[in-house]
Amino acid sequence: MISDLIPPVTAGDTGSRVLSWMDLYRVSQLPVVEDKMYVGLVTDTELLNLSTPEHPIGESIASLAKICVFPEQHILELIESFLKFKLHLLPVISTDGIYLGAITQSDLIRGVASITAAGQPGAIIELSLPVRDYSLANISRIVEENSARIVTLYTSPGQDGDDLMVTMKLNTPEVASIIRSFQRFGYVVREHFMADEQLNDLYRERLEEFMRYINM
Repeated sequence: MISDLIPPVTAGDTGSRVLSWMDLYRVSQLPVVEDKMYVGLVTDTELLNLSTPEHPIGESIASLAKICVFPEQHILELIESFLKFKLHLLPVISTDGIYLGAITQSDLIRGVASITAAGQPGAIIELSLPVRDYSLANISRIVEENSARIVTLYTSPGQDGDDLMVTMKLNTPEVASIIRSFQRFGYVVREHFMADEQLNDLYRERLEEFMRYINM
């Protein structure tokens, strides 16, 4: 997911110049790099508060937040950083501090799509159940007894604090028998999506929700 499409700036760049780069690339942060070494992340808020925007940022900003990740970190850790720091991009560095590039929101979305099997054919089923009744073993057994397989699964809190939403992607578009089995065992099937048009609408909705979370 590492990209070099958005170049870093240096401590010698002026605040006004860095702001113009942010406007060009439509980001609120840019990495600062000196001699290939990562210095930190400068934000548009810091630059807009400068009394002398024509001076080098290295002279105007005392210290920069060293927000970054390493190449071996898991994508879920990246998502946590994006949400925690409200980032448009996340610098990636080596263990000895060398700047390797950045991961943008678009890069992150593509990464999330890959681990959730968004591009693979198959239906999606959403279940609602009490937290105390959640059992991955039971859910998998019901799916597999209907000659299907779970490709990816994630959970999220329901509207009621005691409820859990279970969203799963299956390796088949034929889910009528699976849905009947879930209902027979007392599961509430909230939604199911089988047609490409339905799935595209669902992915679009989830993407918009995810982007709103990042930009809150």
